[in-house]
Amino acid sequence: MGAAGAVGPTGPIGATGPEGPTGPTGPAGATGAQGNEGPTGPTGPAGATGAQGNEGPTGPTGPAGATGAQGGEGPTGPTGPAGATGAQGNEGPTGPTGPAGATGAQGNEGPTGPTGPAGATGAQGNEGPTGPTGPTGPEGPTGPSGAPPFAAALYAQSGLDDVTVKDGESFVIPNARTVGKTLDYDGRTGEIHVRGQGHYLIQWSMVVDKGEEPGDVMVTLEDGTGECQYACSGAPAEEARAFRAVGDSGRVRVSGHTVLELPEGSVLRMVNRSGSPITLRTLRSRGVEGYSASLTVLGLE
Repeated sequence: MGAAGAVGPTGPIGATGPEGPTGPTGPAGATGAQGNEGPTGPTGPAGATGAQGNEGPTGPTGPAGATGAQGGEGPTGPTGPAGATGAQGNEGPTGPTGPAGATGAQGNEGPTGPTGPAGATGAQGNEGPTGPTGPTGPEGPTGPSGAPPFAAALYAQSGLDDVTVKDGESFVIPNARTVGKTLDYDGRTGEIHVRGQGHYLIQWSMVVDKGEEPGDVMVTLEDGTGECQYACSGAPAEEARAFRAVGDSGRVRVSGHTVLELPEGSVLRMVNRSGSPITLRTLRSRGVEGYSASLTVLGLE
């Protein structure tokens, strides 16, 4: 015999045969699962009230009735247990800066840092008080002899008689004396002649009276041509009027001085520039010949 062939495909299901006769009742089967609750039957007539039976099982929950009016709020139930911690939310915006905290205790001093670059020089401070005088040093060697205090001198004084000088004229002061060779005085014109270049100190003093003429007294030191005025001095008219008001003659004193650098050949003269004549008034005292004016010129080098 040959080997069995392969199993063929299952054929189609045949037609259902006729129902067979009812077999004998078999033994009671196990209690089946409770079937679904049947529909509620019609309500029977009310029977006599029987004795209260045992509480039956709770019937199935009927369909929900229409929502009644909301009852009053019941009492708050007990707080339920805390729920599980939710996931962390996104970071909120930064809140406003809180007030500064109290200053903490000072920390320990840190190590000294490297020396920084030198700063700019500050403003000079105020001068300090003078220190005590030091001891006197030893005397030095004697220096060479110095030059004389002046190289030339001229002095003239007038006082014997009153002399009137017109406006624009030179004062002539007689009795001149000179020292050195660089100064000369002309007693006829009142001119001072400078014979050597140098620095010269000129001083003058006069007692003058303008009488009743109005205006101030003005005396100038000029060159020989009158084109250059080196210095001037004077007295206000009010001063003379004040002297006359108390019975005096109205004499006033006019004086001045200056220092000039003059070239060789210079000519100087004292000139009345009061606008009217003035008179040199002689002051007299017993045993003194008198005084009305003086002129001093010193050559300083």
